[in-house]
Amino acid sequence: MAVQGDLIDNLIYGIDLKNRRLYFGVGLDSAEENPGDFSQASIELAIRALHKMASDAPGKPIEIHMNSYGGDPYAMLRLHDEILSCPCQIKFYGGGAIMSAATWVMAVADERYLHANATVMVHDGSEGFEGKHTDAQIQAAEMKRLQDKLYDIYEANSRMPKSFWEDVCQRDLYLSASEAVSLGLADKIIE
Repeated sequence: MAVQGDLIDNLIYGIDLKNRRLYFGVGLDSAEENPGDFSQASIELAIRALHKMASDAPGKPIEIHMNSYGGDPYAMLRLHDEILSCPCQIKFYGGGAIMSAATWVMAVADERYLHANATVMVHDGSEGFEGKHTDAQIQAAEMKRLQDKLYDIYEANSRMPKSFWEDVCQRDLYLSASEAVSLGLADKIIE
């Protein structure tokens, strides 16, 4: 019966402990509005699995397989930090949509592979401001802080300087897999 339970966990939660894989994409039973997006719940579940795999075999690689439009930048930064501190090599495999916050995770993986038809989208993010003028100023300052962090991540993990990312991220920039490789955001296209 454990095999069936493992299979259900793999399909629904995207965690394959046996093969050391984490999957981000649409969950089969998800009631979320955008189930491929990063959320606090999906990230915390992934981090628990990451810790389990790292403690079981610290020298063996862990794979992240992703198809995501992005999501909560704070949740993504949590996963970003865990990837950087993980004793295991992290291999990223992206297909479909690798967009917004998903690109931040791709950028920091040790090895980064994209399927030939993957689409990568980078941008500053999008937030609407509501409330009092002072609250809008506070939100704008926080968005600026997150944007600077984004540019630093891209600069440290690509072939392009921070000024390049500050310029091109002013609007949504869609990249083919080969363009993402040429900029240094990914390492290789899966043939």
